[in-house]
Amino acid sequence: MKAQDLEMNKRLMKKNLGKRLHNEAVTRKQIMDVAKLQGSDGEAKKIFELYDRLLLNNTNPEERQQIAIMGAAEIHKLLNVQGALIVDGFEIIPALKEIDA
Repeated sequence: MKAQDLEMNKRLMKKNLGKRLHNEAVTRKQIMDVAKLQGSDGEAKKIFELYDRLLLNNTNPEERQQIAIMGAAEIHKLLNVQGALIVDGFEIIPALKEIDA
């Protein structure tokens, strides 16, 4: 990914994420908007569908949380997010170092 694309991605994520937490539908729409701009919306949709199926068939709360974290990590990597992935106060993926343009 080019440096200017990474910068655009950072700006979009900052704009979309803000400090307020959103419900799942709003968050998914924002993720899909960013994925579409990057040309990876098809892959993002497949990730959502896969993890939705896994969650649908599982009733164990701990396993459901782990499945959700795995899905979030896949989306995080797909979108090439530079910041850390933090779930329930735990850092799942550390922030990447700043890339010099």
